[in-house]
Amino acid sequence: MDERLKYIFETVQPIIDAKKKFIMKKRQGKFTSKNESYCCVRLRNKLSGYSELVVKENDIDILPGWEVDITVNTPYGWNVAIEWDGAYHRKPIYGQAKLNMRKAQDEYKNKMLYSKKYVLIRVRDDGSFNPEFVDRKVDEICKIIKDLLEADLCAYGKIDI
Repeated sequence: MDERLKYIFETVQPIIDAKKKFIMKKRQGKFTSKNESYCCVRLRNKLSGYSELVVKENDIDILPGWEVDITVNTPYGWNVAIEWDGAYHRKPIYGQAKLNMRKAQDEYKNKMLYSKKYVLIRVRDDGSFNPEFVDRKVDEICKIIKDLLEADLCAYGKIDI
């Protein structure tokens, strides 16, 4: 077996398998924040007039071994990925080493999403369940999506809201 393939099989595959198990638990609602889940519900409601848009929560089909919190898929050659970032994406809640790893994972995910023609929206959330906060963020996300639909063009990149 090629040394590179051996490395992937022995080192990377267990990480991917662990992520898949985590994602399955998350899909059962055990790891998704209430704000993130509420955002997905509100997006589906607000975008229901656009039959061509498909809103998915905890999408594991885009990046093998990775989960994207919310996706809005379009038939226009571009899509939207929404990452709902809690405080642990910016603060050393579980230690500096875990924060550094999270930042590196986020940057890797950003690059992978750009390569697949996703507009990435990262929502900064530091608090507990707050429907008013989520409604404001959903309004901002919907405006971005509607502007993209009206312009019929897309510049791939990250938008922080």
